Amino acid sequence: MRDELKRFLRLAALGVAGVLALAVYFELEGRSRGGGLSKVQLSPQGVVDTAFRLPLAAGGALASSDLLGRPYFLNFWASWCDACKEERPELDRLAAAAGDRILGVGTMDSKDKLLAYDAAHPHGYRILIDEDGDVAAKFQVSGLPHTFLVGPDGKVLARVAGALKPGDVDELKRQFAAARN
Repeated sequence: MRDELKRFLRLAALGVAGVLALAVYFELEGRSRGGGLSKVQLSPQGVVDTAFRLPLAAGGALASSDLLGRPYFLNFWASWCDACKEERPELDRLAAAAGDRILGVGTMDSKDKLLAYDAAHPHGYRILIDEDGDVAAKFQVSGLPHTFLVGPDGKVLARVAGALKPGDVDELKRQFAAARN
């Protein structure tokens, strides 16, 4: 009986190792082609209450109610997040298409670190400060970065978990254009 258990555990460990190896392979293969495992998820379920009010890095505050009537993007990030830094060129491409309708939400990080990182890395969109991660929790952010397209009515239309890839940005731009009409 004991030998059978050992044999079963070895086979289970080999199976888990094989699955992990395949996941790593497909992630690396996707990155080399500009893709990756993070894909745009349309009409995600679960995010119900998207209302928020947060301070702006430049001063003042912004509420989600100020944004109603037109679609907008929220990109959750932190100064310590390497994937957030990697996606910056793609986020800048998205910002070029969305104009003032894209907001970075610095979250789960100290305000001083967020402001210092923001000042050292210029970009073309406004930054909101969510130090405690309350708004990230409301949006059910489980990791960083995380990007949402919110519709004119305040409902989440799409989300991307993980760093934006070129294909993600193209799809988000299409969804943004459709939501504007």
